[in-house]
Amino acid sequence: MVLAGLLLLLTLLAGAHLLWGRWKLRNLHLPPLVPGFLHLLQSNLPIHLLSLTQIEPVPPALGAENLASRPPGTSQVPPYLVHALSLQRMRVQAGAPVTTQKEFSLLTCSIICYLTFGNKEDTLVHAFHDCVQDLMKTWDHWSIQILDMVPFLRFFPNPGLWRLKQAIENRDHMVEKQLTRHKESMVAGQWRDMTDYMLQGVGRQRVEEGPGQLLEGHVHMSVVDLFIGGTETTASTLSWAVAFLLHHPEIQRRLQEELDRELGPGASCSRVTYKDRARLPLLNATIAEVLRLRPVVPLALPHRTTRPSSIFGYDIPEGMVVIPNLQGAHLDETVWEQPHEF
Repeated sequence: MVLAGLLLLLTLLAGAHLLWGRWKLRNLHLPPLVPGFLHLLQSNLPIHLLSLTQIEPVPPALGAENLASRPPGTSQVPPYLVHALSLQRMRVQAGAPVTTQKEFSLLTCSIICYLTFGNKEDTLVHAFHDCVQDLMKTWDHWSIQILDMVPFLRFFPNPGLWRLKQAIENRDHMVEKQLTRHKESMVAGQWRDMTDYMLQGVGRQRVEEGPGQLLEGHVHMSVVDLFIGGTETTASTLSWAVAFLLHHPEIQRRLQEELDRELGPGASCSRVTYKDRARLPLLNATIAEVLRLRPVVPLALPHRTTRPSSIFGYDIPEGMVVIPNLQGAHLDETVWEQPHEF
């Protein structure tokens, strides 16, 4: 009886909050509602959004010494590392069918571990890979996704939310352990990897906190972003690229011809640098086409307006959540002649 009364009270409070929000916005010309996105009307979304007006990204906060001055070891991956990892995995498969998403995910995590921590040990790589997989699996569960749709449900017992918090605590513990290891063995003026570089940037800043200051918490979350935002997204894009090229062998052949012509025969099997992109227009177009048809995040990431604005005649109040429909734009028939064709 008490539980039923509590549920009724919470429902009434949520309804009152929604109606009050609609009343405050009654004089604005708002965009039409999109089915399935009613949670955009809620101002207390359970989403942590970084305020870009308060905190600068890590590279500008480092000051005059930008990331271009970092040591070579943090800006490139030795070719032998990628080749060794690839050959090792292929030997294990021995010609059997393979799930490319899983293989690319592990390989990407290995590279991020090397660039971030200067460590390519299997134990560390698999630990971070398992952590990322656990977080993604937990986040995708319906018990978590529904909190965006019905925010007041977070006040009720939720095993899925508890598991997500445990996964986040495990993630933060692993990252903090690596940061501590770097701080204890770091030598001033010397950088072994990106973490060393960023941590020494913290030491060069003023003592007081404020906008534009690089703090250790920024370094922590930058490392988290590299793993959470880089592992599965890269693996997904590579998997789709392989799938498209398998179904379009003529494009694959033309890409190989371009690589051999511009970089020399066999060069594509050894090392292709970022600056080589200027000489590889077909490769650039292929990458862009893969991302057009299969964007990593079809609805991008939620953003919050920092001031009132307007777009196409619609009023966008301050504090509103904005979600751009990348997938819709990429498949717009008024822009593309054959939007669904690779």
